[in-house]
Amino acid sequence: MQGTVAALLAEIVGTSAIDPSGNPGVIAVHPDGEEQISQICRLAQDHKWRLVPRNRPLVQQNSTPTVVLYTDKLVGISEYAPGDMIVSVRSGTPFEALQDSLRTKQQMLALDPVCDSHATVGGLVACAAYGPSRVGYGVLRDMVTGMRVVRADGSVIKVGSKVVKNVAGYDLPKLFIGSHGSLGIITECTFKLRPIPRHRTLFALTGSATEIARIYQEIMRRALSVCALELVGAPQSSPSSNSDDWMLLVGSDEVADAAQALQAQIQAIDGRVSLEIMQNSQVAEFWNRYRQELIPAATVLRVQMAPTRMVAFAASLRQVLSELGISVKWSLTLSEGVGKIYGHDRDPKNVETLVNTVVRQCQSTMASSVIEALPPEFLWTQPMMQSPRVRESELRLMQQIKDAYDPRGIFNPGVYARGM
Repeated sequence: MQGTVAALLAEIVGTSAIDPSGNPGVIAVHPDGEEQISQICRLAQDHKWRLVPRNRPLVQQNSTPTVVLYTDKLVGISEYAPGDMIVSVRSGTPFEALQDSLRTKQQMLALDPVCDSHATVGGLVACAAYGPSRVGYGVLRDMVTGMRVVRADGSVIKVGSKVVKNVAGYDLPKLFIGSHGSLGIITECTFKLRPIPRHRTLFALTGSATEIARIYQEIMRRALSVCALELVGAPQSSPSSNSDDWMLLVGSDEVADAAQALQAQIQAIDGRVSLEIMQNSQVAEFWNRYRQELIPAATVLRVQMAPTRMVAFAASLRQVLSELGISVKWSLTLSEGVGKIYGHDRDPKNVETLVNTVVRQCQSTMASSVIEALPPEFLWTQPMMQSPRVRESELRLMQQIKDAYDPRGIFNPGVYARGM
């Protein structure tokens, strides 16, 4: 079977662009453009293969042949208008390479996800990646104005546009952002850009969960203008912290005078916390260390709930995990009610304990949980997304959309609820 699949793919991309995996039934293919992707999609639909867009190895979990489609040859900026602050880029372009190119014009894609140097633009869009700066700059749904997508039948559709002000028809790009490759293969994205801030300040407040929660509520009550409001575990290297402490990161990308005014307001909030202030290069160095600590995580779980409950949820879950001997790292965007839990332990038993514990805690508090990453060798048979808040009517609508765009279910099956 695997030889037949490889032979059919070779007719499209050539034998040099096919990489048989060490896993039975899995074949990696590297098309060099949109036309080859279209042909592969038509072939997969005709033969009912699983087609998985991915940039890391895949472990086969069923008998259906799987074609892992890499977009590493779809690279480069296809159009860039610095004056309009708009860029169109092919989906296989490394995110870091895009930011490097934009930096020459003092511009940026205002996105700071936890990802390694191999992360691609299309992959980040498909996963709806985000980082702490979403508080000030928004998420990819606010940045993507258009894209090109290859459908299951091989047709190429253009959704959105290459202009910021576009009110024509449905805002279809939002449908594909966060779809995890389950509706089509993204081949190009168009983004709105931002100027690189001239001054950056980061306030790190360390204290107990009770104190951090009170300070967070006061920041929200005063409607302070911030670009980041992230809760992380307090570094144990800090002499003033203990194992129960948390660190609240409050970021500002405003001019120096505005940052000083924000500092005065933060210091005016009475609380038993320690305060560290970082500026410019120190801020960049801190966020780089933050990402480097989280990138190696083998297990990544995303949780979502009411913002007012996040600190209490995290404190309770941390206590439960500690009693189970499970160590994790935290990154919770408090004002958005969304966060991620990173586990570095690859032991299957500990991975299972971590996942089950987080899922149960979420279910007991009417919170949502999504499994974003697991060790490749760990087999998980439950739905990757579990949300008690998703109604049956919403699940039916999701299934109808999936059926409309992917009637034979070839695209990345099983990444959503109900095996979608």
